[in-house]
Amino acid sequence: MLILALVIILAWVLGPGAVWVLEHIDGVTSFTGQSAAKDRAAALDAVRGRALAIATGLIALGAVYYTARNADTARQGHITDRYTKAIDQLGSDKLDIRLGGIYALERIARDSRRDHPTIMEVLAAFIREHSRNAPTPVPAADPAPASAHPPLSSPRKVILLVNSSSVCRSVSTALEG
Repeated sequence: MLILALVIILAWVLGPGAVWVLEHIDGVTSFTGQSAAKDRAAALDAVRGRALAIATGLIALGAVYYTARNADTARQGHITDRYTKAIDQLGSDKLDIRLGGIYALERIARDSRRDHPTIMEVLAAFIREHSRNAPTPVPAADPAPASAHPPLSSPRKVILLVNSSSVCRSVSTALEG
């Protein structure tokens, strides 16, 4: 609606409104002398030139706004794709792929303040789930010594440091057991 109104105003200023702008805004009421027709035509062209310059500026401003909005939308989509791939990597059975997912999440947390709390919650949940004592099967014969299979949550503590690159080192320590 706003664009339609601007187009109508521009068409009016370029046509019959140029005389009105010249008389009421610029304060030019009459031309005298032999070149009055030429002076009036030059003044009307100047009014029309200003109107076109203003319209061009407004169009450029709208284009910059639209481009910035699209760039932000594309950036958010890219972060979402990276996040999804990193979460998929966390679910892998292979340690090196899980570590890659952890490092990817760390990078996303640094790049996106908006996603930082969510990523920290995901990493904390991942640490909680993967640092629990795994149920050890009871062997039927000749039990192994107690020190051969220390529990994962033995005296070692896993600390999740927010806004630090040591997050990945802490998580990888929990994974390597």
